[in-house]
Amino acid sequence: MFKHTGEYYLQYASDGTVFRNYCCSCYRSKVSPLGPFTPPTRPMLHSPYGIVTGTGHGGMAKGPNGSVWQFYTCRIAQTHPFERRVGMDRVQFDAQGNPTVQVTSTPQSVSQGDVGLVPVSENKPATSSSAQPFAEARMAVDACTHTCWAPAQEDMNPSLTVDCAESFAISALRIIWTEFGLDYASGRTPEPMRFDVRFYDADHNEVPNTCLDFRDNTVERNIEFRTFEPVVARYVTVSFDQNNVRLRHGITDFTLFAKPN
Repeated sequence: MFKHTGEYYLQYASDGTVFRNYCCSCYRSKVSPLGPFTPPTRPMLHSPYGIVTGTGHGGMAKGPNGSVWQFYTCRIAQTHPFERRVGMDRVQFDAQGNPTVQVTSTPQSVSQGDVGLVPVSENKPATSSSAQPFAEARMAVDACTHTCWAPAQEDMNPSLTVDCAESFAISALRIIWTEFGLDYASGRTPEPMRFDVRFYDADHNEVPNTCLDFRDNTVERNIEFRTFEPVVARYVTVSFDQNNVRLRHGITDFTLFAKPN
């Protein structure tokens, strides 16, 4: 339940957390939190396509400067059919008070909204140091959360390289890690990822002084989002360390962001 400008919004989700169509809607009452309520005519939050899907099971909250934000879960379904992550986006109300949420999957500013960065790696050619069957490198750049790239078990320093097809001034990246063998009961819990990212020009030469080195990382983040000074590059390689870890890892999503050329 959420109260906004004197009206009560009773939120619910349907049609099921395992589906890409999972979404949120609101019953509304201008009388009291017990109703009577008016049913919705359309979902307030619905995103069945792209990297962010199945956007249900959430709620609204007040934000800075009178803004309203929706927190929701979104479908991953990588290692378990009910596996999900948390997202947030701004709620807009029309003149009649109907709420809508435009789901975003590109870098956003809380105060300014979209910052103009677009994905430049989606469905681009990708290669890897190794791969397991049905988990090839291309599955890390296919904008789909229930596929992933999985390196071979014996590959202790796996790497993934994306060819952006042309050079871009890349200034942000997102990595959604896949954790194989996750089992809290036996102590195989999420752990910090130690990795680095290197940039190469169109002739495969490494761009000097641009390596992003997180090999000493001690913070566990299932989703890495990093911004940095723009690097003009065509090829980008992410490598990570599989030594002395409880879990084997892969990449569900590796996205590079840049201003459009």
